[in-house]
Amino acid sequence: RLALRLVQTDEISVDTRRRAAVDDLGVGAGSVAERFACGDARLLVADRDELGRPTVEISHEALLTSWGWLRALVDRNREFLAWRKRIGPAVEDFVRSAGRERGSLLRGRFLAEAQAWSATRALDLSADERRLVDASAQAAKRGVLLVRGAIALLIGLLGVAVWMGWRAESALRRIEWQTLGTRMDALLD
Repeated sequence: RLALRLVQTDEISVDTRRRAAVDDLGVGAGSVAERFACGDARLLVADRDELGRPTVEISHEALLTSWGWLRALVDRNREFLAWRKRIGPAVEDFVRSAGRERGSLLRGRFLAEAQAWSATRALDLSADERRLVDASAQAAKRGVLLVRGAIALLIGLLGVAVWMGWRAESALRRIEWQTLGTRMDALLD
């Protein structure tokens, strides 16, 4: 999982290093990353981002092509990694707005795709990715409830309109019959 968090790819096999905040790597991954960054291995490089949070990244791009294990891992997970890259800007917007901006939420097929990945790869999603998928799903549920409520209201209003129309038509017939009765009485007199 750690290795997958540190690679960025797309569908056409262009792979690059990705710097990740240690907090986003998951429980226990920080200590694993530290072991790979220290000592003789030096497969990873530890640093800090502009906010001072600890980060880690693969030490050299050449590892992406020359290390067979990593190359095979990336190839097996290419579709997932490409999806993660596509969802990245939405995650950044969601985090930047602290989840308050509805425009950063996923909708339609993007939400369905994110829910499918979340169901099958929940442990591979960062906390921010999970929060975005969950918030988007909750907003979609609220939207469905709102639409259902509006439909129920419209059906109720339609029922009232039909009932009022029937009552008006009945009243009109009564008036017509009364008028006809009054005319018949006048003719008979």
